[in-house]
Amino acid sequence: MIAHAQFRDTYDGAGVQDRPRHGQWWLDRITPDAYEAVDAATAAGVIHSWAGRHGEVPDPLASRLRQEIHAPIRAHPARHPPPLAERP
Repeated sequence: MIAHAQFRDTYDGAGVQDRPRHGQWWLDRITPDAYEAVDAATAAGVIHSWAGRHGEVPDPLASRLRQEIHAPIRAHPARHPPPLAERP
């Protein structure tokens, strides 16, 4: 996930940029080691909570989340970090 181009979103309204940032964090400081491993149910719960924090998730987004996030979690239930490590 951290290698995906859309992980380069500075969350300032400008959308995905070609910058070495994810939110307020430098990308070179976000490594797999910055995440804590959790079970598949916890990872899915974090995604569900994050996606729905402002209300009902629209069907197109829910479909993409199922395909691109939840399906890989189910396929590899032994190792999943929370989606957005908040470590500088």
